[in-house]
Amino acid sequence: MAILYAALTGLPRLERGEAEAAGLARLPVLEGLLSRGSRLPPAPDWRRWVLGVAGLSAAAGDLPLGRLAAAAHGLAPAREETWLLASPVRLRPGTTSVRLEREVRLDAAGAGALAARFNADWQGEPWTLAAAGTALVLRHPQPLGLATQDPALLVGQDIGVALPAGADGPRLTRLMTEIQMWLHANGIAGDANALWLWGAGREALRGTAAWPALGDFDPPLAAARACHPGVAPAAGEIRAVSVAAWLAGGADLAALDAAFAADLEARLARGDLARAFVHHDGAVYALRRRDRLRRWRRVRPWWELGA
Repeated sequence: MAILYAALTGLPRLERGEAEAAGLARLPVLEGLLSRGSRLPPAPDWRRWVLGVAGLSAAAGDLPLGRLAAAAHGLAPAREETWLLASPVRLRPGTTSVRLEREVRLDAAGAGALAARFNADWQGEPWTLAAAGTALVLRHPQPLGLATQDPALLVGQDIGVALPAGADGPRLTRLMTEIQMWLHANGIAGDANALWLWGAGREALRGTAAWPALGDFDPPLAAARACHPGVAPAAGEIRAVSVAAWLAGGADLAALDAAFAADLEARLARGDLARAFVHHDGAVYALRRRDRLRRWRRVRPWWELGA
């Protein structure tokens, strides 16, 4: 029997009152699974959690995901260069704050066209944008002192407390603002109105890779696997389920509950899975077939089940 590792990303972090006021749909199957499962020590960064599942770790701070994406797509990052991921996002301004509403996925053609337009307008100095498959990576020719944050951890939150930090943080923040105005003036990124720059880490990943099979997966971690290949000896699967991408495709939360959580519940019930581990909003839950007998446990709404 196999083991499933699933990272559920993009559900907004909300307080109870906010969730009720927003009239958000419940996810009864997922809520039942997690409420009856065993809660493990928290893992705030889901991508670090996935890397740990694959036997890899990174130094504290920024993950080197921009550099890995560049290397995986043949862009040959030099040691002195700084590479960042440039994730298209939708920002929503409010009266006192700006919130990150969701990430926006481009196809490879859209990413390539956006990179070409950026380089034509920016004249290649000192920043260069490149397509890495469906992702975008931003290159600077020199080392930069940066600490950035993963947009997947910021959905629904005020970005004011998550802007780039470090010696070159203000410089990167200004660039993000300029790009936002550029996108607004040109209307060339579909539903995205900003590029979120992150993943500027420089140190290599440590460990010996042993990846379970990859299911519905995320481009930055697919790049990490390409750069650090290695197969786990036991049967297993990693899935990264983007709620934002699901909703952007026209589906609703009830459909997500049926497609993801109900399928997981059925696989556990049939014995197809020995165990499953689900990462949700910084919390990790271990699920077993016999957990469905814990009927006495109160089923809590999904917005109360995070770390």
